[in-house]
Formats: sequence, C-alpha cells, structure tokens
Amino acid sequence: MATNPFEEIALKLDSIERAIQNFSNSEKENEPQWMTLEQLVQYLPGNPAKSTIYAKVSKGEIPFTKYAKRLVFDKAEIDNWIKSKK
Repeated sequence: MATNPFEEIALKLDSIERAIQNFSNSEKENEPQWMTLEQLVQYLPGNPAKSTIYAKVSKGEIPFTKYAKRLVFDKAEIDNWIKSKK
C-alpha cells in the first residue's frame, strides 16, 4: 500500500478513471451500431447483391430502419437475424 498521501490519491484517481471508462464502454455497447446498405453487403456472409437485400427488405425478411429516406441496419439485429436463420 502507498504510504505517501499523494500516491494514495493518485491510485484512487486511477481507480475512478478505470471505473468511469468501464461504464462508458458498457454504455456504448448498448447503443445501436448502424450500417448502410453497402456496409451490410460487405458484412453478410456471401456478400449478397444489393438487389437481394432490397428484395428481403420489401418482403420484410430482414430487419431494417428507414432514416432520412435511406435504409440503415442495426448490427445487433442483423446478427440475431443471421443466427435465427441457422
């Protein structure tokens, strides 16, 4: 254990900083990670064509959100969708 009061303060500050960083990281994990159509094509196994994705969107077969007239895809929802297809 540190005997110098300044060392003790520095250790406590380091501990607090780590706790804040861990909390901040866990908050970020809960936020949606949005992908564009192009990113989704690269992410999906087999890199399907954009037309294939559009067809799945129009049939409601793939989770998506429309934002500012564009299709966006939540990575966590896509991961769950992929797992459900196995």
